[in-house]
Amino acid sequence: MMWLVKSICWLVILLNSQWVSAETNAIPTQPTAIEQQATKVEPEPPRLELVPFTAWYRGEALGMAKKQFAIQRLNHRGDQRYHFESEAKALVYSVEESADFFWRNGSVVPQQYWNETQTLFKVRRSALTFDHHAKQIFFNYKGKTGTLPLELGAKDPLTSFIALGKQVDVGATSVEFPFVKGTKSKTRRFKLVGTPRIDTEYAGQFDTYHLVMEDLDPGQTTDLWLLKDHPYVMVRIDQRGGDDDFLLELTDLQIN
Repeated sequence: MMWLVKSICWLVILLNSQWVSAETNAIPTQPTAIEQQATKVEPEPPRLELVPFTAWYRGEALGMAKKQFAIQRLNHRGDQRYHFESEAKALVYSVEESADFFWRNGSVVPQQYWNETQTLFKVRRSALTFDHHAKQIFFNYKGKTGTLPLELGAKDPLTSFIALGKQVDVGATSVEFPFVKGTKSKTRRFKLVGTPRIDTEYAGQFDTYHLVMEDLDPGQTTDLWLLKDHPYVMVRIDQRGGDDDFLLELTDLQIN
C-alpha cells in the first residue's frame, strides 16, 4: 500500500511541474471575444439627481375649484439634507405638510414629517420621527403618541413621491414600499401604465410617467402623472370614487 501512496505523490508532483513549465514557456495570447464579454463590467445606471423646485397647482376638491390651490417646494439645505414642503388652501380647508430627509446614494432616507390639516370646525396635527438606529418611528397623531417598527424602505406621505419617481426613472414598472401615515403603516403599490405626453390647462404639455395606485377599495381609482425630466415633480393626481375625490394639476413650475 505504501508504494501506491508514494506513486500517487510523485505523479502529482510530476504533473504540477509539467503544468508550471508549460505555463512559463507559453506564448501569451489575446483574450477571446467571449472572455472579453465575460470580464466586461457594466456601468451602473445613472442616479437620479434632486434639483430644488417650486411648483404651483390648480385644484378641485369638496365641490370647489381653484386655480391657485396648492404649492410644493423642494429645498436643498446643504450636504445631503433636503426639505420638502406642501401647502393647499381653499375657503374652509387647508393642509400644510413638510418633510426633512437625506438623499444618500440615490435613495431617500426620511427623518421627520409634519402635517396640519384645518377645516371649518377643527384642526388636526400629526408628526413622524424616523429613528434609523433604533429602527423605530415615533408618531404624534391627534395628541396620541407611540411607536411603530421602522420597516425597510418606509416612507412618509411626502417622501413617498420622491421614492416612487426614483424607481420608475431607473426602469421599474411596479413599485411598492411601506407607507406611514398617522398611527399606521401599510404597503403602497403602484403600477406604471405608460409614458404619455399630457396637456395641462395652464402650463402646457409635459412628458410624464403615468402610474396607478393598486390595492384600493372597490370603485376607487388614483392616477398619478410624474414629470419625466424630474420624476419627483407631480404634474397631475386624480383620485375618484371615494369621500376624498380631488384633482391637482400643475399650473407653473420653477426649477431652481
